[in-house]
This record gives sequence, C-alpha cells and structure tokens, in this order.
Amino acid sequence: QLTSIQGKEKEKEGLKLKDEVTEALKSKDYALALELLEKAQKLLDVELHCLQFLAILVNKCSCFNFFSMFDDVITVCLRGIRICRSVKSRVTTYLSPEDKKQLEGFEIRFLVRRSNAYIQQNQFICSNLRIYNAKGDLEDALKLDPMNSSLKADLEKLRVLIN
Repeated sequence: QLTSIQGKEKEKEGLKLKDEVTEALKSKDYALALELLEKAQKLLDVELHCLQFLAILVNKCSCFNFFSMFDDVITVCLRGIRICRSVKSRVTTYLSPEDKKQLEGFEIRFLVRRSNAYIQQNQFICSNLRIYNAKGDLEDALKLDPMNSSLKADLEKLRVLIN
C-alpha cells in the first residue's frame, strides 16, 4: 500500500511539473522547461499516463529544437512514434474517440518535428539521406491527416528540393 501511495504522489508531482513547464515555455525559458520536463518524465509512468507522457516528449522536442539539438529531437521523436504506434496496436479498443484523436495528433507532431530536424541537420551535413527521411516522415503524417494543407505544402517543398 505504501508503494501505491508513493506512486500517486509521484504522479501528482509529475502532473504539477507539467503545468510549470507550460509556464516556462510561455515565457520562452527553454532551459528551465527542459529541466522540468526531465523531472516530470521520470515521475510519470508511460503505461499509466500515456498521453501526458507523450505531451512531455513533444515539449522536449520543442526545447531541443530551440537549442539546435537535432539528434536529440530525432531520438525523442522516434521514442514518441514508437509509443504512439504501440498504444494504437494494443489498446485502441479501450481509448475514447478523443484519446484516439489525441494519440494520432501526437504521432503527426512527432513525424513533423522529426522531419524538420532531418531538414535542419541536412543544412549542416549535406546528406540527401536526411531529406529522404524527412520526406518519408511527412508522407506518413499525411497518411494520418490527408486533408492537412500545411503537410501537403511542406511535402511539395521537399519534392522540389529533391528534384
């Protein structure tokens, strides 16, 4: 029973930190936000708080992107994509329609952020592989959200860049 109480306390603390992160991001204090996100991530169980955990990962990507830490953006996005796809393949029958939509939204955001990180890396590395990876991520995101005009425009820009 003590373990259960400690788990609930960790959960409360993790969710409280998430609110503090929101304030840090609003004030553009990305260093503080990243520090708080690291703490919150350690406190939340991905299985019990999947959507909150994914929100933490999305925000970490924003912070890493601000600091031009594109390898970290790609790594965190990969983890987020894997979690999204794992949850979709295992527990979609238990998710509400709103949660399913939110889960799909997270996957799209991870794909787009990873695509943008590949493009940013390409500017420094000059590797066409990064551009093809970016294109693949945008195509996957477009499959999830086929009416998204922003994704269509970004994909068209990459096609022009490749040709």
